[in-house]
Amino acid sequence: MEDITLLGEVDENGNLMITNKSMMKKALSTIKGKKVVMTISLISKDPSKEMIGYFFKVVVPAYQAIFKECGDVLTLEQTELRLRQISPRTIKEKKWGGVNVGYNVEVLESVYSLNSKQMIEHIDYLITLAATEFSYVIESPIKKG
Repeated sequence: MEDITLLGEVDENGNLMITNKSMMKKALSTIKGKKVVMTISLISKDPSKEMIGYFFKVVVPAYQAIFKECGDVLTLEQTELRLRQISPRTIKEKKWGGVNVGYNVEVLESVYSLNSKQMIEHIDYLITLAATEFSYVIESPIKKG
């Protein structure tokens, strides 16, 4: 089984509230009787709803158009996956193995697991890439005037 990332929140009583319980139950049902290690990472500051909206309503459709011009017709979901595959902010390298044998695995982070700073870096990288590599200007999230 590959690692899964679940988003959640700790309530005022200290209980962990998982956002996608069905994904968790499905994953756990495949490893009954096995030992697991759980790592909890604190998200320093959630990206704003506006930032997430800008990413999915402006950046992803812009890249969908860019890829279409290059000959790749992708759905919005496929486009978002491709953006995660090319952005250094969403690629996390994990090293596995022993003393003499080891290998590296690239794991893609969900944009929902990024904190505000990381999301800004992800968006900035993609805006810069669009301009420099595809001569495509993506509308700025900062309103002028």
